[in-house]
Amino acid sequence: MEAQSFAQSESISPTETASPKVQKRDGKVVTFDQERILSAIEKAFKADRGIAPEGSLDPQLLKQVELITKDVCSEVLDPALNGGVDVEYIQDVVEKRIMLYGHYSVARRYILYREERAKARLLKLQEERRAGKDRPHLNFARRDGTIEPLNWQDVITQIEAACKGFRECESDALIEEV
Repeated sequence: MEAQSFAQSESISPTETASPKVQKRDGKVVTFDQERILSAIEKAFKADRGIAPEGSLDPQLLKQVELITKDVCSEVLDPALNGGVDVEYIQDVVEKRIMLYGHYSVARRYILYREERAKARLLKLQEERRAGKDRPHLNFARRDGTIEPLNWQDVITQIEAACKGFRECESDALIEEV
């Protein structure tokens, strides 16, 4: 059975999925999509077995992937319908279910992948903050009355310079506050 057929043969009925909601990391709320769960689990199994992303799992493993996906969907559907769930919750359930099925090396790889992605997101966020990309666009008036956009990188540089030499002054905390 191909992964694409899972949606037709094993999916939860439309009446059960009136409008389940998932909150993404960026805060957006989207409709629950079991195909994303299937895809993530399938990718973890392929990575664990050294199978290329475009490769195929053997039918027995694919059946395991489908069963795990069905169990994950069953567990998260009720909370998703009653107020929604976030991506982290779903991923926690995926980890737990993979382990319950005895695929510990797959679960370990999945956990490590999540950890790597979390670190990458944090580094990207820190870099964006340092560059001022997450700051609002503000203008300021010069003494001569001209209006100019505020350069957040200049503000950050000034804060860092002002904190140098002071043990109690943490530039990162001040930058975050600004």
